[in-house]
Amino acid sequence: LHWHDFDEDRGLFVDHLTIPTHVMDEFGKLAMTLMETKFFRERHRRNPFRARTLSIADTVQLALEATEAMGMWQDHDCKVMKRYLRNLDPENDGRVPFDTVHHQPQVDDANGEQVFRFAESQDYLR
Repeated sequence: LHWHDFDEDRGLFVDHLTIPTHVMDEFGKLAMTLMETKFFRERHRRNPFRARTLSIADTVQLALEATEAMGMWQDHDCKVMKRYLRNLDPENDGRVPFDTVHHQPQVDDANGEQVFRFAESQDYLR
């Protein structure tokens, strides 16, 4: 998520709320997948002659539960990143020079999948 100063970036803030974005599209796909998964899991308990219905509130609840469960996976990745950054700390004071971080290669897991990559600009990190 990106944070914007509402007073300085009012137009950008409005654009994020009114113009469809990649994130909104991805959330829509996630919501559809979660709904399909819910119906699949309930297939042996549901009446096959009744319509499969969900409210928007149900869908939001499914998304909340799914994102909370994802925290366990992200926690592991965050700990890996923290150890990696700790090894880059020249003074052992919790600070790593920007150039040192920015020139690090992409870090992959054992399967070759990207775990993290430091690509944020200096302005973004401020």
